[in-house]
Amino acid sequence: MNLGIMQPYFFPYIGYFQLIESVDTFILYENVSFNKKSWITRNRILDKGKGSPFFINVPVNGKSSKKLIKEIEINGDNNWKEKLLNLIFLIIRKLITLVIFTLL
Repeated sequence: MNLGIMQPYFFPYIGYFQLIESVDTFILYENVSFNKKSWITRNRILDKGKGSPFFINVPVNGKSSKKLIKEIEINGDNNWKEKLLNLIFLIIRKLITLVIFTLL
């Protein structure tokens, strides 16, 4: 039996999903200390138009390295979700426009 164990990530990288696909059992390891500077609540998106990455994050309540990952709660305010989705759609729209003009 193949076993895969990873901590949760916000917008995981492709290797995360490849690991899940390649194992018989996947365990989400959240019984470890929360790290404020980890990729658990943040990630980067590359804006092809600007040519540079920028950080996105999910706001959480009570960030503390004295808490376990599973004890950290996502902020219930939905404004961040709408802003993030709008940002992603804007970047996708820019990318599609760039591809169309490149093909012309």
